[in-house]
Amino acid sequence: MLNKHEISVKIIMEPNYVLTEVIQKIEGRPMTEQRKTRKPGRAIRRMKIKDLDDGRQLIDMVLSAPDHDYATEIYYDVKKIEHVMSVEVEQL
Repeated sequence: MLNKHEISVKIIMEPNYVLTEVIQKIEGRPMTEQRKTRKPGRAIRRMKIKDLDDGRQLIDMVLSAPDHDYATEIYYDVKKIEHVMSVEVEQL
């Protein structure tokens, strides 16, 4: 079994975007060419969703990710998701 580590992820979304789609993309991202035989292995351990004063939403979550899944890789994967305005990633 792969060792896992926890990553804190804070995402600010554009107003009125479907948050469920973002969550699905984070947990079940498409395979890259070099990892076709591996499962992504990301799982949300904790999540908080908050409306901001300007209509945007803040998603604050803790992900459990395989050790081979670097915090920088998670940052770039989340940053590429449509309607994501900003991302903050911290390895715990």
